Amino acid sequence: MKNPTPRVLVVGEASPFGSVFAQLQSSGQFQFDYAADLAELRATARHHERPNVILLALPHERSAAEGALSWLELLKQRAAVVVIGSREEMYFYLASMERGAFDYFTCHTPLPEVVRVLENAAAAFDRQVA
Repeated sequence: MKNPTPRVLVVGEASPFGSVFAQLQSSGQFQFDYAADLAELRATARHHERPNVILLALPHERSAAEGALSWLELLKQRAAVVVIGSREEMYFYLASMERGAFDYFTCHTPLPEVVRVLENAAAAFDRQVA
């Protein structure tokens, strides 16, 4: 049975994107779970329902962001992965897409566009597991 409210698992440091997540949560369109990193994700995975979308939150610091991008290979096996970054840099967009991200946006992306991307990623996941 399809879950009417898509589950979004945020992996990474959520605080830089707090206003985006607060707006998304208050909309009631998505259910959110959080894991600060892969170790926390592994430790808590069995306690959460499988997500429809994984939102990979890239740290602002460049080398840490590159490290987080290395998680994409593992994460995309679980669900569609959308990457959010604080930088409007073509490098991170391209690196995300080359590694198999469903999409990429920044904290400056308008909320309706963020919602559209998450809904499309959840729908793609639903088609994949059907």
